[in-house]
Parts: sequence; structure tokens; C-alpha cells
Amino acid sequence: MVTRSFKKELSSLEAIFGFVDDFVDAYRLDDIHKFALHLAVEELFVNMVKHSPGARNDVGISLDKDTRLLRVRLVDTEVEHFDPRDVPSPQIHHDLEHREPGGLGLFLVKRYFDSIDYDYHEGTSTVTLVKTLEK
Repeated sequence: MVTRSFKKELSSLEAIFGFVDDFVDAYRLDDIHKFALHLAVEELFVNMVKHSPGARNDVGISLDKDTRLLRVRLVDTEVEHFDPRDVPSPQIHHDLEHREPGGLGLFLVKRYFDSIDYDYHEGTSTVTLVKTLEK
């Protein structure tokens, strides 16, 4: 497992993508997994920045891979409870003018990963994603 902390600001995204790319290279992951990691980490990190603007602590990001599983974990501290699993799926079959904005990013993350777990304890929010790898 590799873990790094990043300043909770959008300008950290370049360093975050570099961190993800180093992990992808080290574990020789294919482009689909690289895309899924980029999408998930960006979506969750940006949501943490946007929805907890007053919390200025760094966000911890952990990436892990074993023979069958790929795991992503983001930890944010001194924040309010926000369970990304509770975000309703967007109405993708409706015309754009009849849709409520938001939710598409998390919808896509949920499509690329097999499970999403959320834990909240004493102001610390932890989101964990797991994807089963094909052999």
C-alpha cells in the first residue's frame, strides 16, 4: 500500500495524478484501471474540496493492489458526515433539460468499482473503493 497526503485544494490534482500514475506504472496496470483510478480519485477529492471548504486539513490517499483486488482510500478530517453512497443516481435516460444537476461523477465511479464503503467517526470521513481484478 502506498499513501500520501495532499493539500485540500484543487491545485493538488496535478500531484495527485502523478501519484496515481506512479502507482499504475509500479503495478503495471492497464489503461482501463488507470482511467478508473484517475476518475475515482479526482471525483472524490474534488467533492471533498468543494463540500468542506472550511476544513483545511490534508486529504490522505491510499492505493493498494494484491493479486485480486485494487483498493483506493481517501481520508478527510474535521468534516461533516457525507456518505457518497447516498447520492442518488442521475436520471441519465431523461433529456438534459429534465435532469437535476450533479451526481454523474459518483455514478461513474460506482460503475467502475465493485464496492464503495463509507465510514465516519468523530469528524473523520473515509471512503474506500474496491475493484476485483481479472486474472
